[in-house]
Amino acid sequence: MASADILIAYTSGPSNTPYVGDYWAFGDLTPTLDSSQDWTLISGSRSGPTLRVEFERLLQTGDTARDRVISPCNPIPIIWATGSQVPATPETPQQHSFATVGGLNSYRFCIGCTAPTIPQNFQLVSSGSNWVVVSWTAPASTGGVPLESYIVTLVPNGGVDSIIRTIPATELRANITALPPDTTFSISVQASHCLGMSDVTSEVTYTSLPLPPSNPLPPALPPQKPPVQSPQASLYSSEVSVLNGQMTVRWGVPENSDTIYFQLEGKTNGWVGIGHGGRLMNNADIVMGYVEANGNVFVGDFWSIGESTPILDTVRGGKSSIFDVKGTQANGVTKISFARNLTTGDSQDVAWTIGDNDIIVAISDIDSFEYHTLRGTARLQINRGSGGSGVVGDSSAATPARIAHGVLMVFGWAELSLIGVLVARYGKVRFPAPSWFKHHMYLQIFGFVVSLVGLVIVLATNTSHFTTRWHAQLGIAIMVGALLQLVMGLMRPDAPKSLKDKKTGKRKAFEWIHGTFGKVLVIGAVITIFSGLVQMGVPLFGIIIFAVYIG
Repeated sequence: MASADILIAYTSGPSNTPYVGDYWAFGDLTPTLDSSQDWTLISGSRSGPTLRVEFERLLQTGDTARDRVISPCNPIPIIWATGSQVPATPETPQQHSFATVGGLNSYRFCIGCTAPTIPQNFQLVSSGSNWVVVSWTAPASTGGVPLESYIVTLVPNGGVDSIIRTIPATELRANITALPPDTTFSISVQASHCLGMSDVTSEVTYTSLPLPPSNPLPPALPPQKPPVQSPQASLYSSEVSVLNGQMTVRWGVPENSDTIYFQLEGKTNGWVGIGHGGRLMNNADIVMGYVEANGNVFVGDFWSIGESTPILDTVRGGKSSIFDVKGTQANGVTKISFARNLTTGDSQDVAWTIGDNDIIVAISDIDSFEYHTLRGTARLQINRGSGGSGVVGDSSAATPARIAHGVLMVFGWAELSLIGVLVARYGKVRFPAPSWFKHHMYLQIFGFVVSLVGLVIVLATNTSHFTTRWHAQLGIAIMVGALLQLVMGLMRPDAPKSLKDKKTGKRKAFEWIHGTFGKVLVIGAVITIFSGLVQMGVPLFGIIIFAVYIG
């Protein structure tokens, strides 16, 4: 339930008056009532144990702190639950009944949404020896979803090696240059958004001119061919391997240009993404894309407000600033490429700068943007032209802060706290009271302090890339439990003063709860450490050695 936008509905009173409330959940704490109530009750009724309510709200309420934006393009994870008790007031919602808690699934909220209709008034505006300009007007219907782009396709005579250009949805014309000579093209355009593409327009035809004859070389000289520069070499002057070799980022800015070109290559059949400008995912400008099984390519321009699914710029009132989108997927490798201006003027974009740029990167093993499989950081040095660009810094799971965090957690929990538990369990013979107790207490306190320092390091450096779906949450829960365990120990009931005296009921309860809870905490800490070792990329033999040591 962490950071969940929640609606709670019930009926109350003798007439079963229906009520719906807008709430926000902080972790697994009781949801709190929003100051801005954005859900509106349409109808509600109760028949025996069955409650039926209908309600509505705006997709974007303006309450960015407590309401999730609902976008037709982004699947939204949904949780549901029922409870057996009616709240006394809206401010005091009751605990749900655990036997009737639902599950976690993702849904798209778009009733009747469809692919857009065909762009209108498609025509050839002007042309030259190897260039052509075409224009069109917006489709009659976008299908209920904001357009992402227009796809202009040029099919040469013979039908091979089609040329495809992706045009932002805010533009209604395309200037296509550097076309091969002496070729006739059939040109069409389609409108596109996250739910699909329109049918193609009727085609217009353009024929580029043949090359003029060139003077032959002197007979004494062998024929010379100019060096051929590959498109990748001309566009991507630098590259860096990230995520322990699972992803490669290529980039470049041509000389005298304000356009930056990117190619993301990930070892996955899901999506790949890159972002920059924020503190990790907080206020970050993000581009993510994937290739569907049928070959369709989707690349979106997103904005992230925190550790939640990013939202398309067009949904937030901005525009899609990327173009020249391409993508392939084969043999478990996904490649997407795109371009954008260094500075776009869109409030939902962050400018790329000539010089150092900190980025976040991620890949997922599925096409849904709900969550990443791997995430990391890097630093790119961006220069114009092919010279001078390079990697200033790269992300790796084993950063100094993460290594320090891991070492301190292992030492605090797998060494000090574990030994403290063993002393309490087996050391009473070797260390008669009160000696064993002092050893136990000092080891536990010192182990907690060491682990706390490790937690502070990882929070202070904000290395949230080191999280899984549960690693950070479980680790923080264990640290909170350890603090409660220390407080419980300091407030323990008095032990019998002699062997003849019997333990009180409170003392017996304390010893059982304190001992059991301590073992659970150590086991949970060891599990969390194992997951951390995996996330840091520790080789299998290293994890096996740690497991043998703990065993």
